[in-house]
Amino acid sequence: KIKYIGGWQIMNHLEIKYIGHSGFLCDTGERFLLFDLFRDEHNILDRGLPHDGYGTVLISHAHSDHFNPRAFELGVPGRTVYVMDSGIIAPQSACEVKSVTPGDVLDIGRISVKVFDSTDEGSSFLVESDGWSVFHSGDLNDWYWEEESTPDELKRDEDLYLQELGRIPGGMDVAFVPVDLRLGRHAARGAQHFARMLRPGYIIPMHMNGRPDPDLFEKALNSTSSGTRPLMIAEGDKADLIKP
Repeated sequence: KIKYIGGWQIMNHLEIKYIGHSGFLCDTGERFLLFDLFRDEHNILDRGLPHDGYGTVLISHAHSDHFNPRAFELGVPGRTVYVMDSGIIAPQSACEVKSVTPGDVLDIGRISVKVFDSTDEGSSFLVESDGWSVFHSGDLNDWYWEEESTPDELKRDEDLYLQELGRIPGGMDVAFVPVDLRLGRHAARGAQHFARMLRPGYIIPMHMNGRPDPDLFEKALNSTSSGTRPLMIAEGDKADLIKP
């Protein structure tokens, strides 16, 4: 179904495919958003990009588990736009490539991108397209390494994370947030803060670095009373979201 508001087409369906690690393919029905392609072990992109290449590929930073140069082989000139953090050295491409830093705002046809900071390297993205708002955290997280940091370091790092969350407009439809199981009992700490402060419709965990733990994740989010719904997608699988 399609609604028209102010001349814009508003889709009420969003398909999300989990490529793996922090990589997702979002499809509004008319264009795609591809985030942080790393490995495509389930061959989701074997047939290329959806919609004859109309859409945006976003790359949050240069870490090898977020940036695969193969992403630049997928684009279609004149249709695909690449948005990448300025710390990435990208291969030559016939497609339009936009290098960004936190604070930048882009208008790419019917896709808008607001760029925010990270608590590790690179950028995070708030993207709006066809009536859907999607946030991809990249490596923006509460990296609460309890066994490796002093209490002062933990507080400093968490304060930096909370400060950056305070700059992000809340109420997005979907947020992809790291839930890294190497953090042990604190794996979902960043997701808890995100839900409490920004109240997205759904939080989808990524960057897990371990076997998914639905119980840990769902309990962490339910404890926030934020109304945010936890949604786990297995790698290679998909979820279909519908707006009323």
